[in-house]
Amino acid sequence: MIIETWWSTVAPGKAAIAEDLYRQAAQVVNRKYPGINTRVLRPTTGIMNRIGFISEFESVAARDEVYARTYADDEVTALREKMHDIKAHILEDDAEKHYFDVIG
Repeated sequence: MIIETWWSTVAPGKAAIAEDLYRQAAQVVNRKYPGINTRVLRPTTGIMNRIGFISEFESVAARDEVYARTYADDEVTALREKMHDIKAHILEDDAEKHYFDVIG
């Protein structure tokens, strides 16, 4: 199994907007692509003004297939464009993406 995480810093006063937008995105992905189990995360310690996604894939190939399907999906494309427009106003330009192989 592969775990993908994505983190970014939320601009001051924009946490509620970011959380709503990310929850909406996770709901769409989970509805359209069952088994990915995308969740929205926020820290409980450390740097508090962060928001993240975590998604699970059976393999790197499965992740690549899902990504290819999302780019051909009109609903996901529209949501991605909306997020791109809004993210410029609510997130800092410091996104981090990490992949982990679950070994135990």
